[in-house]
Amino acid sequence: MIITPNMELHLPQLDGEPPNQLANTSNFEKIDANTWHIGDIRPSARKNLPNNWLLCNGSPVTALDYPLLSETNLEKTGFLLTNWTSVNFPVSSGSPNLINADNYWVLKIEGDIYCNTKNPSAPWVKNTSVAAYTYVKVKYLNGYFVCANSAGTALLYTTDPTGAWSVGAAISGDIIKDFTFGNGYWTIITNNSTNPRYIQNNTPTGTWVTNTTSGITSAENITFGNGYFAVYGIGGLIRYRADPTGAFSLNTQSGSTARSIEFVNGNFVLLGIEGGFAYRANDPASAFTARTVGVSTIQYSNMSFKNGRFILSGAVNSGLNAYYATSITATTWTQIPKFNNTSGTGAVSSAMEYADGWWAIGYSSPNPILYFTAENGFKLPELALGVNSYIKVAKEGW
Repeated sequence: MIITPNMELHLPQLDGEPPNQLANTSNFEKIDANTWHIGDIRPSARKNLPNNWLLCNGSPVTALDYPLLSETNLEKTGFLLTNWTSVNFPVSSGSPNLINADNYWVLKIEGDIYCNTKNPSAPWVKNTSVAAYTYVKVKYLNGYFVCANSAGTALLYTTDPTGAWSVGAAISGDIIKDFTFGNGYWTIITNNSTNPRYIQNNTPTGTWVTNTTSGITSAENITFGNGYFAVYGIGGLIRYRADPTGAFSLNTQSGSTARSIEFVNGNFVLLGIEGGFAYRANDPASAFTARTVGVSTIQYSNMSFKNGRFILSGAVNSGLNAYYATSITATTWTQIPKFNNTSGTGAVSSAMEYADGWWAIGYSSPNPILYFTAENGFKLPELALGVNSYIKVAKEGW
């Protein structure tokens, strides 16, 4: 079959037979819809192909969105395969901080906020109306996306990370180091690493109150879970309390070499330990159980619980490493094949995120990069035939 420049369709010619020609085929789409099947590929210079045709650009798609692609021989994608797709961001350096919440993907790199309302393979748009503080993460707390302003002196918050962010109450004399929300209180620790400050409000507005009776002499980070505020301090000191207004109790079995404490799916977890992590279920009041994962040189900075898996990620100078287990108590963790010293010299990763069939993780390598894949999905062909090439992915339409 030959399509001539004037869009005449020439059918194959057998020896000894006159050529067959369908004139006036500018209405090419009127050919019987059954001519094209799921997985068929066609070149076209058109810009208005219907939604059942996708551009052959090598992007992954999910089986949730295009279930009939399972009838084809397209390359499969998934959490345990190595063909994750990557995208670079137009900044020379930075530590990525990735979250998914309330139907938004949000990626913070240094002071920039990038947003995506579809999936990690869709275009990421920088929110130019907000400038965040480099050294504080963006989080989703109490129904708000929250980060610190560029000076580190106030929290910014919004329900729509693609638009304007409101400015919360400011502090003076210090810079915000970390923050959390729980039991009706916004609570921050600052670079003086001692007494936390708090506001009892739905949003971080009002006046910050300094807890001068906290007993905290050093603070690296703060988290909240299962009714407890927990603060991790230099030297492995862990202090905790149900509200941030009075004296924090000391976990007398502190002494870990961790760098932070987080709350992950019912467990307080100590991270930043080389070669593993430590955890305690329900409360941060007593001994933590240590787990060894991978090699001793990996410093695991993040843990998340997504789609039924605990995922531990971290980096060494040779690259990004990530392991998973279905239980935090597991003594054996399995390495995610893609992240086995993934190339690069960066030493910082984000937590692994998952939503609607998509996995994603950020990494500094040394330039910020985002890896993503579709769970039980497919990679579209990557073709360049002089004009755009498209593959049929659904039955509706021609």
